[in-house]
Amino acid sequence: MPDVPVKSRLVFNFQGFEASAGEKMLGRVVYCAKKTSEIWGISTEQKKQNQHLDDHFVECDLEITGENWQVNTRIIQFSFGDIVAPYLDGFIVGNMLKNVPKYLAFFSDGTVFRYFKQSKLYGGFALFPIIMMILFAGLSYGATSSLVGILNFDDQIRTVSVTILSIILFFVFCKWPGDRLLFPLTIGHWGYARDMAVGANEDIEKRYEIFAQVVSRELTISQHDEVVFAGHSFGAVWVPIVLAKVLDQNPSLLEGRRVTFLSMGGSLLSTALVPKASFFREKISKLLKLKELFWHDYQCKDDPVCFYKSDMFKALGLGAPEGGYQISRVNFKHSMDIKRYRKTKKSIYDIHRQYGLYQDKCISFDYFLRLLGPVYSDELAKQPSKAKLVSTKKDVIVQDGIIQHH
Repeated sequence: MPDVPVKSRLVFNFQGFEASAGEKMLGRVVYCAKKTSEIWGISTEQKKQNQHLDDHFVECDLEITGENWQVNTRIIQFSFGDIVAPYLDGFIVGNMLKNVPKYLAFFSDGTVFRYFKQSKLYGGFALFPIIMMILFAGLSYGATSSLVGILNFDDQIRTVSVTILSIILFFVFCKWPGDRLLFPLTIGHWGYARDMAVGANEDIEKRYEIFAQVVSRELTISQHDEVVFAGHSFGAVWVPIVLAKVLDQNPSLLEGRRVTFLSMGGSLLSTALVPKASFFREKISKLLKLKELFWHDYQCKDDPVCFYKSDMFKALGLGAPEGGYQISRVNFKHSMDIKRYRKTKKSIYDIHRQYGLYQDKCISFDYFLRLLGPVYSDELAKQPSKAKLVSTKKDVIVQDGIIQHH
């Protein structure tokens, strides 16, 4: 047991690129927390849950009990699925006309080349949509040219027919088999990424302000031992902006607190490397000066939607966080049932979501240990072996599963 165990924890949870409502997202967190508790031999009981529609968040309290310890965790699940949904909804033609130009802007300003410099895996993910579009365009043109060639049209009619039919067939391919290949989802992802990077969506900008007010209010009344800001994927982009706005209003609000920023498969660099995203780099730079804030970044070798083998702070040239940081490179193959792992790995987005879902084995990098257990999150980052203190099982074998710490 740590010298001073955690008895209470406040968690601000930011989802990734999902259109789900906050209530559903929190329900998933609670479900996974209970699954994790079963694996570790502890007890998790949900005390209450309230939804605050005007402030776009859902809250709940969990009481976690282990051997000779108890932790009360308050979770604030922020909700912006309504902002994500328009990037995914609608007819395929309108959706692509809206999002493809934003995606191509990552090429025109050189951002994709910066991605490759930091992570070849993420660079490949950035190329995926354009490869699909080239493939669909080639198949469309080839199929319509063959069809029209059979017919006895003159050259002008043949050209017009091939052009029109190729365009129609191109969008058909983008929808099907595009859906199965997650093409529309990926294009929506890049449209959202661009808007976040350049501050082009007023709804996102307004939501930052609302969330900052919620965080300020919660921190003002909080007496919790530990505060955790958890951001999965693009949720990790929301955290620095919201927290910086909080500190603009009250610079001393984190003084004397123990705070961890937990970034899981984070997309911070997808935004921060965009030349026009200077405002975002300024927010990050401001947070790096906080001695109370420890940064912990999870990266997985199976996840092409994260910047695997990257160091955000070196990439941006902003210096290391004064509160310290840890980069943990992990492999879900060590934490999941082999059948579930193989099924999950078939989808790049399913494996990307696994950071914030339950694991099947007692593994030191389990996200939910940072929400449920009596060990401080920064302690677990620096000394993963302390994870065994969470379990009540006498014969438990806690695996590390960490490929590399930095």
